[in-house]
Amino acid sequence: EPVTPTSAIDYDPYGDKTENGAQAPLAIDGDKDTAWKTVVYRGDGLAGKPGVGLLIDLGKSLDVASLTLTFTNSGHDATVYVTDSDTPDVKTDSTFGSVRASGTTETITADKPVAGRYVLIWLTRVPQIPTGSYQGGLVEVSILS
Repeated sequence: EPVTPTSAIDYDPYGDKTENGAQAPLAIDGDKDTAWKTVVYRGDGLAGKPGVGLLIDLGKSLDVASLTLTFTNSGHDATVYVTDSDTPDVKTDSTFGSVRASGTTETITADKPVAGRYVLIWLTRVPQIPTGSYQGGLVEVSILS
């Protein structure tokens, strides 16, 4: 069953706490022509940070069965967390699933649904863009319960 999130915000706890936050809702707006993008980096390692992310609020705790991530480009490394905390800890929270060297669209399905109010898509490597810099992004996040 499709889930309609209530909001999406940028999540940058290891940096300056901002990662193009005004664009975050674009990843859940149902429009394939809009996207949330990270800031531009000089390399794929996110300036030494362990990652940056998009935190999606489902409005209430739900069983999350799968997610489909549509990225701006192929080549992302991402880990997904489902939690009841609006400040997930990527070092200690359980992983829902992950992708490495992603295609443009990736679906992550749990062995069994995981309950939580928040879904964090945590980017740990972003692809090179035509300018030679590096930038990640999500065009759309679809969640099934």
